[in-house]
This record gives sequence, C-alpha cells and structure tokens, in this order.
Amino acid sequence: MRATPTQELLRLGFTDAGRAQQLLGDPVLADVVARAEEAGASLPAALGEVPDPDLALLTLLRLVEAAADDDGVTTAPASSRREPDPAHRDGDSGNGCQNGPDGGVDLARILTADTEHRRRLLAVLGASSALGDMLVARPRDVGLLADEHVDGILDLPPEEERRRALEAVGADPGAAVPVATVTGTEGAAPRWEVTLAHHDGRRWRVTVAEGASHPPRPESCGGTPAAPRRMDVVAVRQL
Repeated sequence: MRATPTQELLRLGFTDAGRAQQLLGDPVLADVVARAEEAGASLPAALGEVPDPDLALLTLLRLVEAAADDDGVTTAPASSRREPDPAHRDGDSGNGCQNGPDGGVDLARILTADTEHRRRLLAVLGASSALGDMLVARPRDVGLLADEHVDGILDLPPEEERRRALEAVGADPGAAVPVATVTGTEGAAPRWEVTLAHHDGRRWRVTVAEGASHPPRPESCGGTPAAPRRMDVVAVRQL
C-alpha cells in the first residue's frame, strides 16, 4: 500500500505532519516545492535530512516571504522574470552559488536544485532558530552559504571548528568556560541587549531574556519539583 502524504512526512522526520503539509502547500512555497519535485530534487526529502525538519520548514516559509521584499534576492519562477543579461545567463558560478539575473541571490533556484548550497541552507534553518531569524532579517545573506565562502570549512575536524568559532567572537578556546567578548550591554533583568563583535568587523545585537524552565522538575533525586531560572536568546540582529 502506498503511503499517504502525511505518512510520508512522518517517515521523513516531521513531528507535525499535518502542519508540514499545510506549509508545503502554502502559496509562498507551493511553486518552489513543485519545481523541485519536477527536477528530481524533492524539497520535503531534503528537509528530512536536517536536525529539525519542522523548524526548518517554518523558517524557510518566513525566509521566502521576507526575500520577496529584498531587492538582492530573486524568488519568482524563471518564466515570470525578464530575460537576464547574457553575461549572467547561466545564473550559476559553477561552485553552487545560484545567482539571480542582476547578480543577486536566486533563492528559488537554490531551493529547486539538489546542491551543497541548498543542503547548507536547510541545515542552518533546521539547526538554529536564532540563525534562521538572522537570515529572515537579511535574506541576501543566503549567498554566504555558497561554496566560495565556505570551501574547506566543513572539512575541518570538530576541535578546529570549535577553536575558530570561539576565537571569532573573542573567546579563549583553552578556557574552562570560554566567554565571548561583549562590547556593550543594555537593559536590566529580566531582559538584556548584548552586542557581540566578530574579528572581521561584523557586530550583532543579541536579545537575552531570563525566564523559568517548565514544566517544574526535581533538580536532584528525591528533590522537590522546581522551575529553575534559565537564559534564552530570543533575537539576533546584525548591526
């Protein structure tokens, strides 16, 4: 017996298959999903490869919506666009970077081809809501996940990845508890605005909120259930 669409989405790893089916059929994504399927590059199957398919799909919908308002990103089907300049007719740099007719990021083309660029993008969307929010805020940054920007990085051993990531934000990899360099802090409990700086000059404003862990649970064997305090990153904005 052939699996139903809901059963297939559950098999791919979606927790809420009904909601996933609705999002995939949303007018914002429906064309991209259909074109990817026609090209033999199923988008649901690709989403099923990431850590959290449900998160990745929801953030992808938001990203495509946001990209429609970004002049540096193309989201329309090729048939509805003007004819590109011959110099950019291929729209592909040969290294997985899908360029639009004006040299911007062609998000529709990225999502409808089974490339490393698409795999990286979906992996980011399915791994971190904060990073997903950053891309939604600046859709053209999807281009930073092209091969030309990350070549060799994904082949690093975990220890080297950790060292580079910590040093990039001014933290000491050898410290027992590495702490990023904070260039500014505003606000008071239970919410703060923290500014982080990268060694290459990029800066981010991170909103951190203090809350409680739920549901209440014993913090030790035989202990009384409690809701310990926790710190959550609720927003990340590049400055």
